[in-house]
Amino acid sequence: MNTPAVASIIMGIVIIAARGPMMFAPRAVIEFFKRGVLSSNARIRYMGLVVSSFGAGMILAAWGHSQITAYVIWISGWIVTPVSVVFLLVFPSTYKKVADVVFGFNIAFFRVLGFVGVAMGVGFIYLGVIAFGK
Repeated sequence: MNTPAVASIIMGIVIIAARGPMMFAPRAVIEFFKRGVLSSNARIRYMGLVVSSFGAGMILAAWGHSQITAYVIWISGWIVTPVSVVFLLVFPSTYKKVADVVFGFNIAFFRVLGFVGVAMGVGFIYLGVIAFGK
């Protein structure tokens, strides 16, 4: 297995771990984010540091590989890293305002979001095992 395969599998596992609970307990996940992650700007910045480091790792994992599917990891990294740097590290209060608005949506929205996230995670694991595993 090469580096993009491992990065793809890890990304899939992280996505499933982050979005899976939203399918079964969306209210608990919302409360966790409100009370834990969004309680201060320092915690939001810490989350941004973790997410941007993960995005930079995706970029570096796909760097130099000529496989077409490695571009999925590379592009995902280039989307995750700047967005997390801008919204989580530089402007955490803006992120908190947007998150407060989103948390006011219907619970069914979060269940669908969790299902879509798990499907994306399974897709990245599939990409890592099948496409990169060769």
